[in-house]
Amino acid sequence: MSSYNRILMKITVIAFVGLLLLPNLVMVLQLENKVVNNENRKHSEFPTLKFNKPLKSVSLFKSYYKENFGLKTSLVNSYISFKSNLLNEDPIPHRVVQGKEGWLFLGNHFNNGLNNSFGNDRFKPNELENITTYLEQIKNHLTQRNIAFYVVIPSDKNRIYQEYLPYKLQQNTTKLEFLKSHLSKTLELNIIDLYEPLVKAKNSEQVYIKTDTHWNDYGAFVGYDIVMNRLNEAFKITKLNLNDYTIISDNDYYGDIAKMINLNLKDTRIKFSKKVKRASRLKESKSNVYHYVNPNNNLKLLFYRDSFSNAWIPFFNETFGECLYIKNHDFNKSLIESYKPDIVIFEIIERNINNLGRYLEDNLK
Repeated sequence: MSSYNRILMKITVIAFVGLLLLPNLVMVLQLENKVVNNENRKHSEFPTLKFNKPLKSVSLFKSYYKENFGLKTSLVNSYISFKSNLLNEDPIPHRVVQGKEGWLFLGNHFNNGLNNSFGNDRFKPNELENITTYLEQIKNHLTQRNIAFYVVIPSDKNRIYQEYLPYKLQQNTTKLEFLKSHLSKTLELNIIDLYEPLVKAKNSEQVYIKTDTHWNDYGAFVGYDIVMNRLNEAFKITKLNLNDYTIISDNDYYGDIAKMINLNLKDTRIKFSKKVKRASRLKESKSNVYHYVNPNNNLKLLFYRDSFSNAWIPFFNETFGECLYIKNHDFNKSLIESYKPDIVIFEIIERNINNLGRYLEDNLK
């Protein structure tokens, strides 16, 4: 082998090793912290490794590394920019679907929500039974303590604004419709499906944000009003009305779906501003838990939820004497005994209703 070839081989080996080490070096030195994260979520922090649980520690570190390895965000951003700006294509069609007139939707990466909007998704074996059993256990526990229980399901934007999707498929039965039919035969349960009220309301006002996963304050208020009407079939609760608010437009909003594909696109969202000072105050805030109190009202509400309820919190805070918000759906019996709510609400976005069955599976393990 000539000296030239030996030098070339050494350079190749050094370059190859350097490319292998570079992402790890970027990660360790946190050189990519200022790059915009397109995944619309916080990356996990370095896990606590326990030597007495080696397999779990290895699994946690593997998950951390997959999320945080160096240059991941920069490379993904470059790919997104190339697909969007040069090829004029959906950069991540499995995650984001670009609809008509600037509307953006979540793709099937998010619990197959796009397929389900046309009724082209089905529950897996035992999911219906697990969901039913889990909800029945909760209802029985609460009924024994004279606590009202409601399950509230906001609709996916894919269903409410289906006309802005880039295609139209035959409409079949959705998972929520299957679940409601199944529960009606097996369990007497207060289920509040917000699909029809939201479809009706969108004829007069926009109820979801074009470039975001969530509803705007108007859509949230429509849902709040429907929930309160159902609650008032059993309670006497003074609810808020539209006259309590000034409706304004926020024209500098950046939607979470747009961020996923690096669209630096300002959107408009409707916001509500209360005309008089709020009576509620934050008593406690910690990881995924908020506790508000309001001296002007009575009744205690325990609210299991997801991010869709963020816009609801200011409304329910002004309606109840106490509101405790838990950002998961893992029913906690000891919390019921200590907090002693009058009403428990489970709010869960439609595309995730099958996740309720997983809590039963976790509790059985």
